[in-house]
Amino acid sequence: MKNHGHIQWLTLFFAVFAGVFGAQQQAQAQRGEDYKIREARVAAPVRLQLENLRKNLQVRNKKFRVGYTYALERGVENVSGGIIPNVSADAARKQNALAEQLLRIDDETRRTLGIPLSNASGCSANATAWDWRRAGKVPPIRTQQCNSCWAYAAVAVYEINYLIRNNLGVNLSEQYVVSNNDNKAGKCELPGGRSDLANEFLVTNGTTSETIMPDTGVTGTPDATIQTPYNGVTWGWADPDNHSSPSAQKIKESICKYGGVASWIDSGGSFRAYAGGGDDAGSDVYNDDDDKAAGFVSAPHYVALIGWDDTRNAWLVRNSWGTDWGFNAGFGSESGYGWVKQGTHSIGSWVSWVLAPGAVYPLPQRYYDLMPMKRRLIKVPLPINRPPPIRRP
Repeated sequence: MKNHGHIQWLTLFFAVFAGVFGAQQQAQAQRGEDYKIREARVAAPVRLQLENLRKNLQVRNKKFRVGYTYALERGVENVSGGIIPNVSADAARKQNALAEQLLRIDDETRRTLGIPLSNASGCSANATAWDWRRAGKVPPIRTQQCNSCWAYAAVAVYEINYLIRNNLGVNLSEQYVVSNNDNKAGKCELPGGRSDLANEFLVTNGTTSETIMPDTGVTGTPDATIQTPYNGVTWGWADPDNHSSPSAQKIKESICKYGGVASWIDSGGSFRAYAGGGDDAGSDVYNDDDDKAAGFVSAPHYVALIGWDDTRNAWLVRNSWGTDWGFNAGFGSESGYGWVKQGTHSIGSWVSWVLAPGAVYPLPQRYYDLMPMKRRLIKVPLPINRPPPIRRP
């Protein structure tokens, strides 16, 4: 009887596994069909450009797929804009030293009030693979309307951390960051901006909800009267001693601790057309570092890293080019994600994180004594616990 029950359990397990795997494969296949439909609708010169790119990839033995993505539709030069930070190692270490003090105050406040830490995901930097989507801690894909990737990456990291810390999904305004930072962090127009400075803005000024200030595709006019209840606690670098090029281990540690990190990448060349995997094993990894002959034009960009897979030697990227780029990267049905080989196109450079606040407790005065530039605002009611609305392109 025990054996019979064990067999039934195994049968059920494999049936569920097969169902989930089949659904993921079906979603990937459907995404391929969607790209074909998009491509069939564009002008002949664009289709020829993609065919030439495919031939070039085949010659160089690249297995990932390319398609008519959002970046090709808009022009990658119109949806990138990631300035490389000009930050010394001393400045990076100083920032992380301050962050450690602020993190300690936040943690001590939480413990004193008896509030449990909500992140019980079990993420370990020594694990072979990790994907924050599987823990239910990644909001839907967003779509930048201008060269504001720097703001989108910072806000994405904040939203993920907020969801981890508070079990509340929020959809926050990148536009507020773009419009109200006095061009210190960046703007919509080229050259764009920096995610580290966007992190700083989220901590000192905060942001509002997407419904109050949606993306307009232009820098816009500052409006300091808007309440910004979403203020970060602090931010820092994945490795202040090597902030421009942290080790994979340091990046993994930051992903586990904060939920996601903002990373610089050059989105030029074939990256802008990346559409997921082919039929061969491992073909879903973007690994095209020798694409100079594939029409490479540099396009500095920021993305969020939300996981890794050591068997692929790749980072799990959450982009801000809508669902018409990349694919579902092996989980769920939503596109907009991708696997990028570590180091390819400088992925994993200038990696930073931001800590969202605990929603149910205020920070003490000694926190604000260390943050004299922090904007203090009356908090508005927090959102109810429901999934954030999906923003469409």
